[in-house]
Amino acid sequence: MSLLTRPVLAVLGRLSPCFARRLADTLARTCARLRLQAFQTVCDNLTVAFPELDATQREQLARQSIASSILTGLETARLIHRPTLISRLLPAWPPGFLDRLRGQPAIVCLPHLGNWEVFAQGAPLAGLQVSAIAETLSSQTLDAIVTQARETNGLHIIKRDGAARKVLLALRQGHCVGMLVDQNLSPVDGGIFVSFFGLPATMSPLPARLARKLHLPIIVCASVRQPDGSFACIARHLPTPTPDDTDESLSQHIADAFETLVRDYPEQYVWLYKRWRYLPQNLPQNLAAKFPPYAVHRRYDAPETLLQRLR
Repeated sequence: MSLLTRPVLAVLGRLSPCFARRLADTLARTCARLRLQAFQTVCDNLTVAFPELDATQREQLARQSIASSILTGLETARLIHRPTLISRLLPAWPPGFLDRLRGQPAIVCLPHLGNWEVFAQGAPLAGLQVSAIAETLSSQTLDAIVTQARETNGLHIIKRDGAARKVLLALRQGHCVGMLVDQNLSPVDGGIFVSFFGLPATMSPLPARLARKLHLPIIVCASVRQPDGSFACIARHLPTPTPDDTDESLSQHIADAFETLVRDYPEQYVWLYKRWRYLPQNLPQNLAAKFPPYAVHRRYDAPETLLQRLR
């Protein structure tokens, strides 16, 4: 597999944007036609998030979402193969966004929506000092290629293992630190429950903890794909933490901002992820019944304050 990594990236990286879109659409339709498990997971998630849609509408949205996820992968392969292409994909920044962040530390939280690589690689070219927390890929060859490509345009990569100290250092040096935090983190590993589309879902409290500790702003961003293939940066500036804020309350603000973005652009969200994996043991039956089939019972309790909100 290591020997094939570079040739495969070279082939995918040379696909034209038009062909990449057609390929993504074809693969998404095939996934739906064959009723692959990935397609079923997307439909299960959409049933939770948009119960008002009928089966036909959900399946249409599922195909659009899968096509968008595939297209994001193909776009990222192009950026890895030719990092300088990011100059053609730079998102349209909100008015005053860059001036507000230039030289100022901030916590930037991104959902898996649109193409987060466009934001991460484009922001340094726009004059921002940006660090990003990234997983170490299982393939050492691919990890080295991806890291080198990301850092070509000035992005500083912080590997997730042992990241806390490096993140603090980057923030104290005036960097914006980007994090993809709409993923499950088991309560055993420090994850906390927040409300996401009306059901408890776990997420990392790290952004909230850093914002409280260093009294920094939290900004929720997404690079959203436009009909012509360009991108626009959508930004939500959350209130600066106060002494009354907790990790739970700030994390909920982030989750609410994520949900707003996803509701605005549901076809560009990665619904392939099993977002509601953990089913708390203290949920009322009416809420537990809304969880998708893939959810598993765990001996975790959702906070009473969260249950009161959901009721």
